[in-house]
Amino acid sequence: MKILVVPMHASIGVAAFSYMEEKKYDRIIMVHPWSKKGSENANAEHLREHFIRRLTKKSLKKRSYMIPEIEIIAMDCSQKPLEIATNFEYIIKLDVDKSLKSQDIHNPLYHILLVEESPSGYLIGSMSLSGDGYNINCLIGSIGYDIRKPKIGEFKPDENLVESFEQIPLLGHIQDAKDWLGNKSGTRRVLREIYSWYREEEDWEKEFRTIDISDFTDLSQQVISTHVTHMFKLQNPLIESLGKRQYRITRLGRSIGSSLSNNQN
Repeated sequence: MKILVVPMHASIGVAAFSYMEEKKYDRIIMVHPWSKKGSENANAEHLREHFIRRLTKKSLKKRSYMIPEIEIIAMDCSQKPLEIATNFEYIIKLDVDKSLKSQDIHNPLYHILLVEESPSGYLIGSMSLSGDGYNINCLIGSIGYDIRKPKIGEFKPDENLVESFEQIPLLGHIQDAKDWLGNKSGTRRVLREIYSWYREEEDWEKEFRTIDISDFTDLSQQVISTHVTHMFKLQNPLIESLGKRQYRITRLGRSIGSSLSNNQN
């Protein structure tokens, strides 16, 4: 079961609806820190009904589209980061317990959708949940036309909103990747070389081919290709495949690559 969790802050609803339309989710959880009796919760209910109406129209046009169950959870807590984090962790753990008891579901997957304006408590809670072994992915992005980009060419106003969101490496992802790489000295070296190749220009959006890494180091292209394939087939990839034998390092790959370069192991 795949579940989209949307902390209802700022104009997140725009991104939430795009994800509901383009990605397949079994359930949607809209969560906020305010009271169930407050105007915020009433507005969230109106938004929920709005989403259902629009998704119903989509399902009528595309019969294969199944409308996900949409639920609102009011945490009724302060907006302090640690308060939100504690309450957010609690509702996710409670939801996992209910899912495991009520249906034949093993380790449900949660996608936490954040924008730059989202309170930090949700990220803190996601990190903690991931570290505890819960199946959590955290996606963050901007829903506006932000021209503050470090390099010319990175600003893409025509980019698909859903695809513009990036997955954040969480504690569990980092630990799983380190465990997986534990006895794979060849893969560790290839990832370290790829990371070093990127460090030359500090352009983390740049694509690479295996021949580029082979030219950069003394490893053969075949060896590099084999290990790159292993790394992009992971559940949380260290390398992403862009097609046409082009690849790019992920944020998780950057995090692990940095650690490998610092430790040289």
